[in-house]
Amino acid sequence: MLTAQITAQGLDFLEDDGGLGAILNIVTVRMDAESIKALLETRIRESNLSKEQKDSVVTKIKGFSGDILRAVVIKLIEKGIERPDQLGNLVNILSQF
Repeated sequence: MLTAQITAQGLDFLEDDGGLGAILNIVTVRMDAESIKALLETRIRESNLSKEQKDSVVTKIKGFSGDILRAVVIKLIEKGIERPDQLGNLVNILSQF
């Protein structure tokens, strides 16, 4: 240990300026399953679907596993990217969390 030296990358990592992530512009977004379910349920309840349809979809969402939720969120983002005119709505929805 007496001959150990820290590298430039090691020093960068220890800096309180965001380190490599800030330089590389990497952003990690994490949302837990319950937050995603609550977000989806809120939007479904606010939709124009009939009460029966809303109840059915919400029941299904509450039973989703984390993997299914991940797939749903990825698909929603893909759809948003395919329709730039609707992407703003998706960003507004996600920014509420």
